[in-house]
Amino acid sequence: MSFSSDAIANLCSSDPQTLTSDQVSHDLEFLRATLTGAEAANDHQGQILILRQMATLYLQKQQPQQASALIQMALTIALKQGYQQQAYDFQRQLSTLYKAQHNFEAALHHLEAAEEIASELRHPESLPLQGQAGSVARTHGKIGRAHV
Repeated sequence: MSFSSDAIANLCSSDPQTLTSDQVSHDLEFLRATLTGAEAANDHQGQILILRQMATLYLQKQQPQQASALIQMALTIALKQGYQQQAYDFQRQLSTLYKAQHNFEAALHHLEAAEEIASELRHPESLPLQGQAGSVARTHGKIGRAHV
């Protein structure tokens, strides 16, 4: 089973901005079950889409730490799979979330990691011969320092 962004959006009740607390809880429960299916199917894009939607719902619930953890999980998948554009997007989102939480060191770390990925996206010829794998490993190696 493959998950598209439209299918993930349709799994949820409606626009996350207009959901009641009960609807958010219901959607999160449903998405957790759907995530288990995507993991079992080894559907990396589906997992990323579901994690992103769950993070949006946690932000709606005013739980930025939980949202950050989910985006971090999506970032890890994107990096392992070589999805550089998505990794860039997640690094930027994490930078914004950490900044809002006044964790400026982590915010700066993720902003710098995003800029490194952006540079590689602009200049793919600078990647090592093994392709994006070397780039992904370098960027992924920096993630552990962000959790301060």
